[in-house]
This record gives sequence, C-alpha cells and structure tokens, in this order.
Amino acid sequence: MKIFRCQICGEAYIGNSKPSHCPYCGAHDNFLILASEWKEENIGLELSQNSKEYLQKALKLELDNAAFYKCISKTVTDPEISGMFKFLGKVEAEHASVFKKMLGLKKIDVVETECFTDIKKDLEESSFRENRAINFYREVVQKAPEKRIKTVFAALIQIETDHFNLAQEKLKNVKE
Repeated sequence: MKIFRCQICGEAYIGNSKPSHCPYCGAHDNFLILASEWKEENIGLELSQNSKEYLQKALKLELDNAAFYKCISKTVTDPEISGMFKFLGKVEAEHASVFKKMLGLKKIDVVETECFTDIKKDLEESSFRENRAINFYREVVQKAPEKRIKTVFAALIQIETDHFNLAQEKLKNVKE
C-alpha cells in the first residue's frame, strides 16, 4: 500500500495505486504525490489584499455550493443523483476548507440554502453554479500575483469543469 497526499487540499489517500482524482477535493492525479514528498503550502501565505478578497469571495461561493448540494442530496429520490450531489457537496466543502486555511481562519460559519425538488432544475442550477465558479476562478488565475493562488485556482477550474460536465451529462438523461 502507498500513501499519497494532495497538493491542493493536503488530504491523504492510502491505496495500491494513485486514484484518477483526489477523493476529497477532486484535484486531478497530477496533484497527487507520495506523502513523503508532500509539504504544506496553504498555511502562512503572504497574500495581497486583492488575493484575500478573491479567497473570501471563493469561500462564500464554495460554502453556498456545498449547502446547495447537501440540500439536493436529501431531497432527490434517485439514488444515483442523490449520491452524486452528496459527493459534490463534500468536495465543495473541502474547497471551502482550503480557502479557510489560505485565509488563516480558525472557523467558518455553516451556510444554509434552498434547493429545488425537481432533478432537472437542480441539475440546471448545478451547471449555472459550476460555470460561475469556473469563470470567477479564471479571473483569479489571471489577476492574482501569488503563484500558490494561481496553482490552486487553476486546479479548481479543472475540478469545477468536471462538475459542470457531469451535470450536463446527467441533464441529457433527465426525462421531461
């Protein structure tokens, strides 16, 4: 068995081989390294004021998305869709945890939000939310001066694109 750590969220994974994605934050396998080579990069960052504001906005966005997905996972009766949204909620919460660390926050308030009881509307809203995150994160990558901020947000663009594509794929299968 090998121990891997994610260079984005820092979580560990134990298995015979490296997974295709971090099971906690969804980062692609190129961000998973042997734990013996890992070092903490999200704590104690020197951040510009703009980057602090980007992180605060991203934190709110991820907390809201996590709450939305948690809500859906409890209201949808389809076990596949419910499981998908439960997993996405955990991934979005992990993204919020990364931003919390980067901002040096001790605690973040839990967010509550409403969701629909219609799978099609939920998937459309999911697509909207993921696309909004992708566009904002692209802006951060272009504007932030810190290398670590650029790296994390570039990885999150990939992850949120995976989520967007998944929602779009599931939307195609929803019956009117």
